[in-house]
Amino acid sequence: SDFGLAEGRHVRVNFPNYNKSDLVDENNNDIWLTGTSMPGEGIFECYNGGSCVGPDTCTCKDGWAGFDCSEPLCRHMQADSS
Repeated sequence: SDFGLAEGRHVRVNFPNYNKSDLVDENNNDIWLTGTSMPGEGIFECYNGGSCVGPDTCTCKDGWAGFDCSEPLCRHMQADSS
Protein backbone atom coordinates (compact mmCIF):
# COMPACT_ATOMS: atom_id res chain seq x y z
CA SER A 1 0.00 0.00 0.00
CA ASP A 2 1.08 3.59 -0.50
CA PHE A 3 0.71 4.15 3.23
CA GLY A 4 3.22 1.49 4.33
CA LEU A 5 0.56 -0.86 5.66
CA ALA A 6 0.40 -4.53 4.84
CA GLU A 7 -2.97 -5.94 3.83
CA GLY A 8 -5.15 -7.39 6.54
CA ARG A 9 -6.08 -6.50 10.08
CA HIS A 10 -4.03 -3.87 11.91
CA VAL A 11 -3.56 -3.29 15.62
CA ARG A 12 -2.74 0.20 16.80
CA VAL A 13 -2.26 1.87 20.17
CA ASN A 14 -4.91 4.39 21.12
CA PHE A 15 -3.71 7.65 22.59
CA PRO A 16 -3.73 7.55 26.40
CA ASN A 17 -6.26 9.55 28.36
CA TYR A 18 -4.94 12.60 30.19
CA ASN A 19 -6.62 13.54 33.46
CA LYS A 20 -6.06 16.70 35.49
CA SER A 21 -5.27 15.85 39.09
CA ASP A 22 -6.11 17.94 42.13
CA LEU A 23 -2.36 18.40 42.76
CA VAL A 24 0.03 21.13 41.64
CA ASP A 25 3.82 21.10 41.28
CA GLU A 26 6.35 23.34 43.06
CA ASN A 27 5.65 26.13 40.53
CA ASN A 28 1.89 25.90 41.16
CA ASN A 29 1.29 24.31 37.73
CA ASP A 30 -1.46 21.74 37.35
CA ILE A 31 -0.32 18.13 37.32
CA TRP A 32 -1.75 15.95 34.56
CA LEU A 33 -1.86 12.17 34.90
CA THR A 34 -1.38 9.92 31.90
CA GLY A 35 -3.85 7.09 31.54
CA THR A 36 -3.11 3.63 30.23
CA SER A 37 -2.51 3.15 26.50
CA MET A 38 -5.05 0.67 25.23
CA PRO A 39 -4.65 -1.46 22.12
CA GLY A 40 -7.20 -0.75 19.44
CA GLU A 41 -8.03 -2.71 16.35
CA GLY A 42 -8.98 -1.84 12.84
CA ILE A 43 -8.10 0.32 9.93
CA PHE A 44 -8.09 4.05 10.44
CA GLU A 45 -10.02 5.14 7.36
CA CYS A 46 -11.61 4.11 4.10
CA TYR A 47 -9.69 6.29 1.62
CA ASN A 48 -10.67 7.90 -1.70
CA GLY A 49 -14.31 8.35 -0.83
CA GLY A 50 -14.84 4.80 0.43
CA SER A 51 -17.35 4.11 3.18
CA CYS A 52 -17.05 2.02 6.32
CA VAL A 53 -19.83 -0.57 6.29
CA GLY A 54 -18.75 -2.69 9.26
CA PRO A 55 -15.78 -3.45 11.50
CA ASP A 56 -12.66 -3.47 9.30
CA THR A 57 -14.82 -3.42 6.15
CA CYS A 58 -14.78 -0.70 3.49
CA THR A 59 -16.89 -0.39 0.38
CA CYS A 60 -14.90 1.47 -2.27
CA LYS A 61 -16.01 4.00 -4.87
CA ASP A 62 -15.65 2.99 -8.49
CA GLY A 63 -12.00 3.02 -9.52
CA TRP A 64 -10.61 2.00 -6.13
CA ALA A 65 -9.99 -1.34 -4.38
CA GLY A 66 -8.17 -2.87 -1.42
CA PHE A 67 -9.01 -3.35 2.24
CA ASP A 68 -8.88 0.44 2.75
CA CYS A 69 -9.73 1.64 -0.81
CA SER A 70 -6.16 2.84 -1.44
CA GLU A 71 -5.40 0.77 -4.57
CA PRO A 72 -6.33 2.43 -7.87
CA LEU A 73 -7.97 0.30 -10.54
CA CYS A 74 -6.71 1.30 -13.97
CA ARG A 75 -9.68 0.08 -16.02
CA HIS A 76 -9.69 3.32 -18.00
CA MET A 77 -6.18 2.63 -19.31
CA GLN A 78 -6.79 0.45 -22.37
CA ALA A 79 -4.06 -0.88 -24.63
CA ASP A 80 -3.61 1.16 -27.79
CA SER A 81 -5.74 -0.57 -30.44
CA SER A 82 -4.04 1.04 -33.46
